[in-house]
Amino acid sequence: MGERAACPRGAGAYDEVAAIGERIHSPELRDGRLYTISRRELRAALVNAAWSAGGDIRTNAAVAGG
Repeated sequence: MGERAACPRGAGAYDEVAAIGERIHSPELRDGRLYTISRRELRAALVNAAWSAGGDIRTNAAVAGG
């Protein structure tokens, strides 16, 4: 396997998620960063981050193996 490039913010989708998600304010949170977001919005943010990073996204692919 090849080396993975360093990615300081995970997949790079955090800023988009934080901009559209609903922030949860709770004193129990250590760093205060918790957002709720729909699965559709999260998937879109991850896809956008992958495209921005040059990812090749393929859907509806057949599953091989078993």
